[in-house]
Amino acid sequence: MIDSTRKELSKHGGNGWTRVALRTLAIMLILSSASIAQTQFSVLYTFHGNPDGALPTGLTYASGMFYGTTTDGGKCTFLSCGTVYRVDTAGDERVLYRFKEHGDGGNPNSGLLRDADGTLYGTTYGGGTYHGGVVFRLESTGKETVLHNFGHAMDGALPTAGVIRDEEGNLFGTTYDGGSHWDGTVFKVNSGDKETIFYDFTGNADGSGPIPTLIRDAEGNLYGSTHGGGNASCELGCGVLFKLDSTGRETVLYSFTGGDDGDYPGGIVRDSAGNIYGAATAGGCSGNGTVFRLDVKGNYKVLHCFAGEPKDGSGPGGLILVGGELYGTTIGGGGGDCYDDNHKKIGCGIAFRLDMNGNERVLHRFTGGKGGSRPSGLATDDGHDFYGTTGIGGDTTCKAPYGCGTVFRLSVK
Repeated sequence: MIDSTRKELSKHGGNGWTRVALRTLAIMLILSSASIAQTQFSVLYTFHGNPDGALPTGLTYASGMFYGTTTDGGKCTFLSCGTVYRVDTAGDERVLYRFKEHGDGGNPNSGLLRDADGTLYGTTYGGGTYHGGVVFRLESTGKETVLHNFGHAMDGALPTAGVIRDEEGNLFGTTYDGGSHWDGTVFKVNSGDKETIFYDFTGNADGSGPIPTLIRDAEGNLYGSTHGGGNASCELGCGVLFKLDSTGRETVLYSFTGGDDGDYPGGIVRDSAGNIYGAATAGGCSGNGTVFRLDVKGNYKVLHCFAGEPKDGSGPGGLILVGGELYGTTIGGGGGDCYDDNHKKIGCGIAFRLDMNGNERVLHRFTGGKGGSRPSGLATDDGHDFYGTTGIGGDTTCKAPYGCGTVFRLSVK
């Protein structure tokens, strides 16, 4: 491309304006090439199903290590129950715990919380005494303790998100199902391992089916989103952003319409001023999802509307805020060689960066195969590198022909 531009410069040598325009184009191409070259992607670890796990979810960074879970794989003899693992920045992986077919939980589907002592806390979507999932603690010695078994219906069921912790040691999390109305809950597990319902969703204007991990401010307020409920323009509701005060009283901050503003919101982050940023996995200008901002005055704005296959992404997930910019991934789009069950090309996903004006830079386009596909968010270390997981791909002989997933590093300069 640059060589052909040089030829054009020579051919139009007598036209000053043409030379200036083409020279500008050549400089832009050179700068663009340099920018692309500064983003480097590498696979750190490839999962093989048994015994290390399959279908990894998000990562948590602490003390030079990344911690995560796999929804599938491990050493179950009857069911695929999943694992807890850690991996360092050199790609050395260690399985910390393998779930069994019994009462310890199974199929974790979220990230982990790690305290200063190295103890990990998390949830599993299945397993437990009543098969409704559990909240668990995993000590650095590898000893696992079930803190609560879901499955009594009223206490919630099927947690898909991780937990957060306050200064008193209380854990807070969400269940996608269960509760009085079977529309999900926000729960609390106190330092004595007793679970109580902190908020019980009704499935109406207050929301239904909370999925992502909660966030907490300095005053003890909790913030989150629901996949359904809220605006009745969607069949089951389009989802809401909500706030719970320290007494468990809910305020709906925004109710999605399923139009240009998006549909089915996911994880959210807050900046130091209290503005909320998040992604809607569907809806938007082309039905491929949005990234949005809700400011402290309640003003909602779409920062970016994903265009989908092939140039842009589709189905954005959780975001992180680093240096005043937003980083995230999409599960589809990007032009990769991935297809749905109807053999329609849907792309393998992208990693992206957005500034506060919504200007997007595609950092990486996933290709499937050994490079993985269906990425699940990003985490960062103390430098300029970002890390994440792909739900499938990697070792394509595992769960053939899809692969069991990877951990990857993305260096952005």
